[in-house]
Amino acid sequence: MAILKFRGIYLEDFEQLEAKDPDTRYLVLNPDGSVYGEYIGDKLIGIRPIDFEPRIGDLELETARLDAEVIRVEQKADTHIEDLNNPHGVNSGQVGAYNKQEMNSKLEKLEIDGGFL
Repeated sequence: MAILKFRGIYLEDFEQLEAKDPDTRYLVLNPDGSVYGEYIGDKLIGIRPIDFEPRIGDLELETARLDAEVIRVEQKADTHIEDLNNPHGVNSGQVGAYNKQEMNSKLEKLEIDGGFL
């Protein structure tokens, strides 16, 4: 086993390396100097904790937006289902189709007369 070399490198430079030395441990940094991740060669071995505090407000806003969207879609679906001027309130007789009993009778006759075409 080779002795590992250590190298700090910015993410942009790390991504441009054509070959990552498998005997080098890279500490990859974001442009602001925070840690992006740690690699041995091209294998990610760890990520340092990231400060998520500034993003919590954004996540809370997105959660509220999605909650409102779920409520809107549920209300729209309920309104559609309750509206009997759509196919939910139509039966076979209203459109001139066979009901279940008539269809079963016709299928039985086909089976008795030699099957389907």
